[in-house]
Amino acid sequence: MQLWSWYLHPLLCSYRPAAMAGRPPLRDLSGLPIVGPFADNWEIAKRFEAGEGDLLIDTYPKSGTTWVSEIVDLILHNGDTKTTQRGAIFERVPFVEFAVPGMPTGTEILETMKPPRVIKSHLPVHLVPNSFWEKKCKVIYVARNPKDVLVSYYHFYHMAVVHPDPGTFDEFLQNFIKGTVSYGPWSDHVKDWWKQRHQRNLLYLFYEDMLE
Repeated sequence: MQLWSWYLHPLLCSYRPAAMAGRPPLRDLSGLPIVGPFADNWEIAKRFEAGEGDLLIDTYPKSGTTWVSEIVDLILHNGDTKTTQRGAIFERVPFVEFAVPGMPTGTEILETMKPPRVIKSHLPVHLVPNSFWEKKCKVIYVARNPKDVLVSYYHFYHMAVVHPDPGTFDEFLQNFIKGTVSYGPWSDHVKDWWKQRHQRNLLYLFYEDMLE
């Protein structure tokens, strides 16, 4: 397993910048709170050049991103489970805005792959790199009910220490409601993507429908 999966590798769950004694604060990205290293790398990420045939999977965090990524990878390989075991999901579906010091960024990983690629993001619709729209890329968006997102996100914050300390569950709940967690308000994210469902080459899915 490569070390650049901050979701899965234990070294990244204990990652702390050398200059900081504890968990780094979120940074502001055009009004959006986001993990500090992601914001630092934003000028590069926003210039990412999508290719013909690329497919973007976008979600608010903890909304079934990996599940949908695995489904799409299986579809693209005609259900061949041997082929879809060629690497971990973060290798097969790179995270475009990912950036952590000392590890390859999402765009660096994508540059080693030729289109058509399946690409992951948690960006709100207004911050998606323009090249995805210019190339008329297909997009799959998944929305999940906020109560389940909240619980999953709270535990994820505990695990992934590139986030600020989540505090108690009640404290995290208030921050979630206010939209001061990473990637901002859940409601804005899902509603803004919903408004684009007839304007873009976009399939809008619901986690609960998939589960049913």
